[in-house]
Amino acid sequence: MKLDQHFFQTGHSSEQAAEILKKGVSNKIDHKKEYSVFKIFLSQLTSPLIYILLFAGLVTIFMKEYVDAAVILFVVAVNTFLGFYQEKKAAKALDALKTFLKPKALVIRDGEKKTVSLHEIVPGDICLISAGQSIPADGVIVMSEDLKISEAILTGESKAVKKFSEDKELENFSDLKMVHPHEKKSNHYAYMGTTVMSGVGRLLVIKTGSKTEIGKIAHTLITLEEKPTPLQMKLANLSKFLSIIVAVGAVIILALGLLRGESFLTMLETSVAIAVSAIPEGLVVSLTVVLSLGMQKIFKQKSLVRRLLAAETLGSVTTICCDKTGTLTEGVLTVAQALGNKEYLVRASIFANDEVDEVGDALASWAKEELKKGEAWTKTDTVEKFREQCKRIENIPFSSEKKYAATLVKKGKEYHAFMIGAPELILSKSGLSDVQKKVEMARLEELAKQGYRLVAVAHRKISKKIKLTSIKNLDWQGVFAFEDQIRPGVASALEMVKKAGVKVKVITGDYAETAITVLGKIGFSEKELAAKHIMTGDELRKLSLKQLKEKLPGIVLFARTTPDQKLKIVHALQEMHEVVAMTGDGVNDSPALKAAEIGVVVNEASDVSKETADMVLLDSNFRSIVMAIREGRIIVETMKKIITYLLTDVFSGLIMFGGSLLMGWPLPITAIQILWVNLVEDGLPGLSLAFEESDDDVMKDKPRRQDSSIFDSEMKSVIAIIGLVDLFLLVLYAHLRKIGMPMVEIRTILFVLHSTDSLLYLFSIKSLRKNIWQTNIFDNKFMVVSVLMSFAIMFFSVYWGPLQNLLSTVSLPANVMFGLIAVGFAQLVLVEIIKWVFIHRPKNKTVEV
Repeated sequence: MKLDQHFFQTGHSSEQAAEILKKGVSNKIDHKKEYSVFKIFLSQLTSPLIYILLFAGLVTIFMKEYVDAAVILFVVAVNTFLGFYQEKKAAKALDALKTFLKPKALVIRDGEKKTVSLHEIVPGDICLISAGQSIPADGVIVMSEDLKISEAILTGESKAVKKFSEDKELENFSDLKMVHPHEKKSNHYAYMGTTVMSGVGRLLVIKTGSKTEIGKIAHTLITLEEKPTPLQMKLANLSKFLSIIVAVGAVIILALGLLRGESFLTMLETSVAIAVSAIPEGLVVSLTVVLSLGMQKIFKQKSLVRRLLAAETLGSVTTICCDKTGTLTEGVLTVAQALGNKEYLVRASIFANDEVDEVGDALASWAKEELKKGEAWTKTDTVEKFREQCKRIENIPFSSEKKYAATLVKKGKEYHAFMIGAPELILSKSGLSDVQKKVEMARLEELAKQGYRLVAVAHRKISKKIKLTSIKNLDWQGVFAFEDQIRPGVASALEMVKKAGVKVKVITGDYAETAITVLGKIGFSEKELAAKHIMTGDELRKLSLKQLKEKLPGIVLFARTTPDQKLKIVHALQEMHEVVAMTGDGVNDSPALKAAEIGVVVNEASDVSKETADMVLLDSNFRSIVMAIREGRIIVETMKKIITYLLTDVFSGLIMFGGSLLMGWPLPITAIQILWVNLVEDGLPGLSLAFEESDDDVMKDKPRRQDSSIFDSEMKSVIAIIGLVDLFLLVLYAHLRKIGMPMVEIRTILFVLHSTDSLLYLFSIKSLRKNIWQTNIFDNKFMVVSVLMSFAIMFFSVYWGPLQNLLSTVSLPANVMFGLIAVGFAQLVLVEIIKWVFIHRPKNKTVEV
């Protein structure tokens, strides 16, 4: 491959790149799967409960109680299989979501700029790089303008390295070699995974994939870091607490049974049964399923959650710090008006424009259309030919700190300086008088009130080459007014999030007047947009963190801010105990995105921002943030229902066992029966709650504090209600013993009632805040089918010979069986009546923690 200026302008052809890829050249870094099937399987056997069950199974085998041993070991096998299947499925889902995060790169192919997947980069590609991007491969820099790259990931040095284009004549591609980042000549090279902090450049790719410096150490920036979530830790603590309580209770029951003359094996099995009923062994599986489903639902709402932590934390967000452009608006700018000297507005749009953002793209499109009009001063009808008239001497790329871009070009013997950027800054550098500046400023404010985004242009012709930064008193040439349409659905989403008690603070680099117009259109009231609720970047800069905290509650809009001020706002909110979701798109937003509890970026954001963020808005829409928060709340609500259902079984079992032992009666249900109900009959119904739709009221509640207990008053109320109703089982037990009914028949009746209760109560737990008649009990098809299947299993348990032998049950007359089911329905009605009283009782307004 011959390297010359022509190649640097045209790059590979698409056919050449495809041929190179076919040869096995890949820009992928080899890495092993982030989940191991064998490890997932073994993890199902690491629960203390499983140890107890396995120990009990071995004891029963030793005692030659083979039927009991078979049931216990079958339960272990079923529990292990279900846990393995669900966790493996969730791991695959997460792995699939990771593959969706395919970064892109801008390359020159066939003489045109093309966006390709990072994996499609091949040696010899010419990549265009700019601030905010990660370098896509290792290579030599063939063009640079104010290019600085952070190589901290390779060298540990936090200071960005100034990069220069290779000035020596490059020879054949096969002769090019990379140098190590620590070598002296490395300032002519760039390395995969490092970050462009400022400037623009072109990179000739030399090495890709595993052959890059970062590939050699098998590291990639695009990872998903999964940590135990706060909810998981709360549940782990709950499980530990229950384990201690159950262990103490089991020992007491064992001792009481032995004192009453019961056999050790019988009491050991009973203690194990109580442990099974009291420890929510399916909780980890349910949590995995709920979070996995929640992430997939959020994905369907056009948001990609990168970490499980974010899926849960979304439900606790109290403040959204939202950028105006790209989230509230479409983020697709068009030049609505070009006011001023048309010739110099076009020249500035071409020469002082690197086309690395939406403003640059809009200006380039506008200039292209203007040149087609063929006015006398243009002398050409294409941007390319127009650029050939002048030679660029010096360039200062746009940055959010400087708020302008500038370039110096030479045309013949003349030099022309162009500056384009924030109107107030361009005005300050212009040679206009103070009176003229006031007139222009008034005109700009009027345009801003109409909702336009403004960019100004200045120019100066000079006779000799001088530094751009030293040029003063430029000639004011005019201003561009850009339009950006409001995204559909934003107004309704804003109304929803306000009802949910989540505060919204808009942070923008635009004029306050421009932002006020947009916010007024999406539902902010005039009262909310009063001057006292608006703060500019200049005002913010003068405030200490303490002063900012005092003013923050009343501020709705931050205008003319810089990215570093976002971090200041986040820190102030966090010191006020707010849970912050921060939106951003540039490399300079990364500190604020990382500091916030939830960092949110638009799909068009810089690579660095995406690597820092917790969530990527695939449609870049504010509404998607609100929908993701809703799903986060649903996740917590669903977990509350599952815990309530599991602990309801716990409470019912303890009432039956504890009451009978205290009264000196035989055990009302055998160990195998309690195992069968809790792990076979209730297994799928309990899991079906993971597929339950949340109450419509989920977005009417105030945000839940992160340090609040998962075990709240609603859950306690429902468990207490069901526990009280289940005292009926003890009363019935006493009555049946009194009339002399055989023990095997009594246990069958109580087994049926316990099974029926747990299955019917599931419909009561569908909503912890509504009665059953206020919900649609058939909307969760998985729940309906699983309950019907469990009822079928219960009937087989009573009437099928093999299961009768296994569970020590006897056939009941049809009228008795249906009478017991009717009793179960009567108990459900009683639960709902008491639940109605609890729901409508006067609420305690204090916050539970």
